[in-house]
Amino acid sequence: MKQMDINKRFELLGQLIGNPLNGWKTIGKQKFSVKQFRNEFMFPAIGVFVLAEMIGMLIDAESQFGPNWFIIVYSIVIGFGLYFSYYLSLFLMRFLLKSFEYKGNTDFLYWMLGLPLIIGYVPVEIMALFQSMFFLILLSIYAFVVFWFGIQKLVGLDKEKKQVFGILSIVFSITAHVFVVFLILAIRRPIIELF
Repeated sequence: MKQMDINKRFELLGQLIGNPLNGWKTIGKQKFSVKQFRNEFMFPAIGVFVLAEMIGMLIDAESQFGPNWFIIVYSIVIGFGLYFSYYLSLFLMRFLLKSFEYKGNTDFLYWMLGLPLIIGYVPVEIMALFQSMFFLILLSIYAFVVFWFGIQKLVGLDKEKKQVFGILSIVFSITAHVFVVFLILAIRRPIIELF
């Protein structure tokens, strides 16, 4: 499939935010490849997240983060952590689908998980830039709503299995992200001491 321009990407995300049911219908008509989704949605979203974290730490006058080189390295580690937690969540969701004896292709999980995560990352990015707006983190919860509506469009599972799959997928994704956050926090001190 040809490359999607940035306006079309924002339009798809806007549809998911404004009306998740119709947004998922529109996305269901799109034919994304895994590579295309990763290159056109996830990599740019993680890149923006890394830049927001880096700029937020650099402009924080009362920063206890450390020297500038540490902030840059630590922001890049955060980016790799986001990427790892995304793939860890995908792995857990695929495992879960297999336990439900799902026989179809699981490539749709890339965008079914990735698009709500991108929506959930935006308030965190804003909070990274403007730390006094920490309350915006609550808006990330809307990503779960968007994900839930996406699960309801899943073909090949009956209604009860969709609900169980949706709840467990949310729990697995939160667990994967929390695990990676603790891992990143654990390596913070060794990174400082390394240099």
